[in-house]
Amino acid sequence: MITPIILFAVAFTGFLVYASFFEWTVHRYAMHRPVPLIHTQFFFKGHTFDHPRTYAGDDSYLVGDRPHDDLTLGWSAVVPTLLHTPVLIALAVWLSVPVAAGMLGAFVFYGFFYEYLHYSMHVPKDRCFENTWVFKWLNNHHLQHHRKHNSNLNVLLPFADYIMRTRRTLSGGKRPSAQPTLAADAT
Repeated sequence: MITPIILFAVAFTGFLVYASFFEWTVHRYAMHRPVPLIHTQFFFKGHTFDHPRTYAGDDSYLVGDRPHDDLTLGWSAVVPTLLHTPVLIALAVWLSVPVAAGMLGAFVFYGFFYEYLHYSMHVPKDRCFENTWVFKWLNNHHLQHHRKHNSNLNVLLPFADYIMRTRRTLSGGKRPSAQPTLAADAT
């Protein structure tokens, strides 16, 4: 018999991979193209026009002393979870509560770390993880997206970028400074 802990762990892991494809799909089709009949213009305008002008693939990629309250969206953990609520309920009723809990846990985990790491990429502050090779690799992956917008669509787990063949490594171009000078630091 499979224990609830194993069911939870397998569902959590499987839905992290699913979340990578969900992020990729939303990013590619709602944030880079206006989708008719679905109200995605907010995402499309904010991501395709405003975000690249403010945070381009050069030194403006880092916030520095500019205002950055537009950088975190907050909805990235809530909206995917709400969209999947009928599936969560069906899984809990017909299949297993641990599987539904694993799926819910994966979405909340993915959404939180998506937002936090994305924010940390644009607003570095010498956090303990910012010097790890994993963060540096993910940050470079995201920087390449700012340089070529139809590539490297994942921020957190780029499984879908590899499978869907949108992963790119671009050569050349100046890297942004490792740490921006913040106005608060100058005092």
